[in-house]
Amino acid sequence: LIKALSGRELQEILLEAHAKANGSADGSAQMEGPELSHPGLPGLPGLGQLPRPQGLTNLGNTCYLASVLQCLAQTESFATELQELKISQLGGIGQALQRLLGNLRQDSQASVEDILGQLAERYTWYQGKSQQDAHELLRTLLAALADEREVKEEKDVLQRLVQRSFQGLICEAILCWSCRQVSLRHEFFLDLSLDISELDTGLLGLRGSAMQPLLELLEEEEDEDEAAAVEEPVTDGEDQVIEVYLERVPGRRIPLGLEWHDATKHNCKVLRRVHPNSLADQWTRRSGRRLVGNLLLLSVNGQEDEEEIMQALKDEAKLLLRFAPEEVVSARVNDKTQQGFQIELQRDAKTPWGFQLDPVALEEGNLIVAQILPDSVLDAWNLRCRSMGRKQQLVHCGDKILAVNGSRELQQMTKALNSQARQKNVVLLEPGDRSGYSASLSSSAPPTEDATFQVELEPIASISWGFQLERMDGESDVARVKGLEEGSPVALWNMVCRSRGDEHLCVEADDVLLDAKNAMAAASGRDRLRRFTLRRSRDRQASVRAAGYGDRFRSGPPATTGAARTAEMEDLRQAMLHAADGCAAQLTATASPLAALFGATGTVSATVSATPRAVCLADCVRNLGSIEALEENFQPIYHCSCCGSDATRRFASKRTWLQQLPPVLPVQLKRFRFDAHTGSFQKSRMRIQTSSTLDLSELLLSSEQQQQLQSCMKDSSATRQHEGEAMGTLYELYAVCAHLGGSMERGHYVAFINVGASLKEESWFLLDDAKCVPVRREDALKVEAYIAFYRRSATS
Repeated sequence: LIKALSGRELQEILLEAHAKANGSADGSAQMEGPELSHPGLPGLPGLGQLPRPQGLTNLGNTCYLASVLQCLAQTESFATELQELKISQLGGIGQALQRLLGNLRQDSQASVEDILGQLAERYTWYQGKSQQDAHELLRTLLAALADEREVKEEKDVLQRLVQRSFQGLICEAILCWSCRQVSLRHEFFLDLSLDISELDTGLLGLRGSAMQPLLELLEEEEDEDEAAAVEEPVTDGEDQVIEVYLERVPGRRIPLGLEWHDATKHNCKVLRRVHPNSLADQWTRRSGRRLVGNLLLLSVNGQEDEEEIMQALKDEAKLLLRFAPEEVVSARVNDKTQQGFQIELQRDAKTPWGFQLDPVALEEGNLIVAQILPDSVLDAWNLRCRSMGRKQQLVHCGDKILAVNGSRELQQMTKALNSQARQKNVVLLEPGDRSGYSASLSSSAPPTEDATFQVELEPIASISWGFQLERMDGESDVARVKGLEEGSPVALWNMVCRSRGDEHLCVEADDVLLDAKNAMAAASGRDRLRRFTLRRSRDRQASVRAAGYGDRFRSGPPATTGAARTAEMEDLRQAMLHAADGCAAQLTATASPLAALFGATGTVSATVSATPRAVCLADCVRNLGSIEALEENFQPIYHCSCCGSDATRRFASKRTWLQQLPPVLPVQLKRFRFDAHTGSFQKSRMRIQTSSTLDLSELLLSSEQQQQLQSCMKDSSATRQHEGEAMGTLYELYAVCAHLGGSMERGHYVAFINVGASLKEESWFLLDDAKCVPVRREDALKVEAYIAFYRRSATS
């Protein structure tokens, strides 16, 4: 009914109903009262004063652009000042942004086509329809306003416009452990980019890993190395494969720097040389490894087809390139040509390998694959090969096993395939007669326990749970899911799961609801949570198994270091701890104020004080001010200007404060990490609750702290005047840009915005491309935020 009515008609109905509930016949008394709420959505203002925002149509992977623009449209100070500028003061991107934000705020027709074209004309990586990072886009938009203009005065006007809304100042204090002098560094920021990892800080910011003696692990590593020498086969040149990680930085047009020979070898591109001052050249200097001529390119981002490789080298921002010498590739090709194909299986201890062998052939001394067990390592291997297009490495029923871990002895092969202790098996097979065997069990077996899952839905009064169901023949309490209603509890459940990377817990079409009667009833405000059990469709079961195997495959067993390397690292660790203990003792003996500022109390032998695990965004913000020891592999990395002109590096500790606070504070959470095996950025599944408000008073540099720092500086004349304590430090949430999905390349962006003036007068909406759905603040807080937009509270 709500969808069928216009905004004015709905408002009149709500006013009449509200008036009757309060004893007024015509509702006139209510027109001057407070805003009404949407029925069933407590805390959401009505449609009388606050306009319903409009969505932006997706033109092909433009959700990252739409979500950021919706958040900027609600940034009152920035959007208002931008509208006041003359068109002649703006460049192409600025004009397009001004028009689009104006249309969104005035409820006029809006589209991302114009601004996307302007971005693509200036920045080549926005050409095409590839998914982009929303945080990079936000920084690009704010920087482009001034960068487009050539005249300095025009640049300054636009820079000040951005700075008045977003610019803050960070103060970093670095304490040298040798001279115990402090250096200050100031840096302006337009947003805060925060780590979400758990911190365990100790003396002078040393992490918990520095407190663990390495030599205690030496004996275990030697035992593992001996076991590996007995059990593991000799590798076929995998240790000679070079993995190169390159990333194009927006705004910096640095070439890849790879030049190729015209001819290919073994269907692989052949490297001619690496150009100086290129991304590849930077990688060689950073890693200490060389890319010599005539190396063969095996794959790029997991793709082995030459056309797909060249397309990835041209378009992708993040690249994983795998090279190998020609002799290694030749050996592999000859081995595969003569003896079949090889697969490498990795697993945890509880997952079966999945080979069911033909008993008749086994009596004759042959290992023939008769069936493949569902939910096994082999089943997951096949799913992964299908998803990556590697059909030649698929294992079929009827294939013959030639060797396992380099052994062709029958007893040794069967023992390895049945072993519960092994974590890795390298199996060599050759295609066999597949006509005499049935299909794999993985495609025809009944559902396993992993096929079912549960969802817990929070009710919204007078709104159904959101399942669109189709009854199944002969089933009284079982129904197939045809679709989901927008804005319903189950639709919001899906959004929360996708924002966490838990896509396997989402409800999708063709899933089977096992308690359909409960789903038919409307949600009651008296219910707190309702649990539903579903069974995934057959295709989704296969996808979940493949995704689960991918995690196990990428993790793998940890690499061990040799005894000599471990002893060397332990010596370095002890030297670092000795330096920390000496610095702390001197600070304590001289009653230096730095002892308290940099955590120099106690000794290195003291237990590390674990910072509470970040469970909300406010915790991540507070962690910004934690103390950090500047070291890498237990070696110093800081060049101290107070210790003299020599190039010797020193150990040091760093602490960060905020010295100036902006009116608007976008906070980005670093949810993505680079996965070396897949060549893509994978999403952290750590759950971080979005905070409604932020109190930054603990992070603000006080005048007393600044005086203490200046008293320990060699030159305090260059320090900035303190101006932090007069600023308001309380911020409130007004927009959220959320990423749904498990990786940066495959995800989807949505926005939650509050069109009200504050949290006390709030009206929240979900903007999913062109869709606009009213929601509660609680729904926005449940979703894992990628960028959370805060503004200074009026009560601050």
